[in-house]
Amino acid sequence: MTSANKKRAPVDELIEGCKRILGSGEGSDLKVECDGILWTVHSVLLSIQSRFFQAACTGNFKENTTRIIQLHGELPGTVDRMISYLYELNYSDGKVTSTRHGDSHYISPFDTNVKMYAMGEKFGIDGLKQLAKEKFEVAFDSVAPTKLGQFLDVIPEVYNSTPDTDEGLRELAVTLTLTREDSRKDLTSLPEFKSTIIQTPEFALDLILKTVPHVKSGYCHKCKHHVICKADTSCSECNKWLY
Repeated sequence: MTSANKKRAPVDELIEGCKRILGSGEGSDLKVECDGILWTVHSVLLSIQSRFFQAACTGNFKENTTRIIQLHGELPGTVDRMISYLYELNYSDGKVTSTRHGDSHYISPFDTNVKMYAMGEKFGIDGLKQLAKEKFEVAFDSVAPTKLGQFLDVIPEVYNSTPDTDEGLRELAVTLTLTREDSRKDLTSLPEFKSTIIQTPEFALDLILKTVPHVKSGYCHKCKHHVICKADTSCSECNKWLY
């Protein structure tokens, strides 16, 4: 057994234990309610990972007395994935999703991970935000060219579900759009690309700002040729580096 495996085994055991008590309700001291669905949870696990739950469980709020935290305006499936993360440090972003309470429906991995990033921002769960970003990028890397429209479809939610001060998922969406050469050609040719730009002008602006620093007016001292080109490139006339 390698040292890495030795270090990981206790973590795996801890996660398995957390999954077990989430399922059994053993030792629970708190309930989370959303749209009539109840989750029996453990305040200490939620509080050490979430600034929202820490305040609700320790502050001068009614939830600290009733031991029931009601989440209004959230989707039960999204809440279920958030709670899964708090116990397992992971959640499912499969195409057909279901919760422990039996509801199931189709949702793209892009949509799932955008929603989970927003939940991480709203409930102060930094680890959830980071995992959602990683899963969002994995979904982009593995999506078929014919399904790239799913990526564009969630761009408005990327911008609408987070404050302007939070650039994490926005910056990733822009970077993915610009830096994947084969996918970029497919993206810009899709009808969804134009509608996304129109619907989300902030995305269009970020695309421009991301590309402008890489463009400059170049001057070749050898052949005196002026060009508009990418930064750190060579003259198109004589192939000498521009200054």
